[in-house]
Amino acid sequence: AYERAKALVDADRGEDARPLFEQFLSRWPRHELADNALFWLGETYRKQALWTKAAQYYLRVRQDYPRANKVPDALLQLGVRYSF
Repeated sequence: AYERAKALVDADRGEDARPLFEQFLSRWPRHELADNALFWLGETYRKQALWTKAAQYYLRVRQDYPRANKVPDALLQLGVRYSF
């Protein structure tokens, strides 16, 4: 599910990727790619300028997976958007 969803994001089909990422997170919340799935969910909303929704996912990366590899990326996206 993760790989299919990521491929959809890469093809600029974020809306189609969302249910797959959600399914992945529901089934495997402790998978090593779970933080990535949350981050990419945020990105799908950011690309549509749905900043509040994107921020919710970026914050969840930090809250749910504080030591994960996508935490810096999620915090960067939050900082870029809310630094102006």
